[in-house]
Amino acid sequence: MSANALVSINKISEALLSFYEDLKDKKRLLDQSESISDFLEKEEEVKDFLIEFGFQKEHKKEAIDIMCQKLACDELLVNTLHLLVDKNLIFYISIFLSTMKTTLNRFLNIQNIYVYSSFPIVGEQKKRLEALWSKKVYRKCVFNYLIDKSLGLGLKIQVDTYIEEFSLSSQLAKLKHEIDLAFN
Repeated sequence: MSANALVSINKISEALLSFYEDLKDKKRLLDQSESISDFLEKEEEVKDFLIEFGFQKEHKKEAIDIMCQKLACDELLVNTLHLLVDKNLIFYISIFLSTMKTTLNRFLNIQNIYVYSSFPIVGEQKKRLEALWSKKVYRKCVFNYLIDKSLGLGLKIQVDTYIEEFSLSSQLAKLKHEIDLAFN
């Protein structure tokens, strides 16, 4: 991805956000961004169609119109997605939506917490983890659960740039480092 594209994506998302002054409107935009992300995640062929280079822009705009009509999106968001098509930035729609969600969560004082594990976290484990981290950061949290097979056994939790890792591989790495220090 080029640096110019990333700068353009950030500027476009900032411009869109500038039209939403009220917190209620920003919350609605966040909900719409999340619904588009979820839709594109479930409907891979729609996302593939949008980011495919060979199709005409008008067809992509029609697909965006149908998708956004189905998801009841604001006209400003629809027009912004059309702008991404016109400027050949639709290839970065995932980054655009992720940027929107992160920025809106910051405005709304919501903390994004990414939980990486080698196996899916279920039921009571999720409840305890969410209760603990919600108390730790003192604000509303959105938890994103991802699978990372490289962890071996355990968890890695990322809050902004802060990372805590509770995995077998990290414990072994610490132990190896301590042994190396002891014998050097």
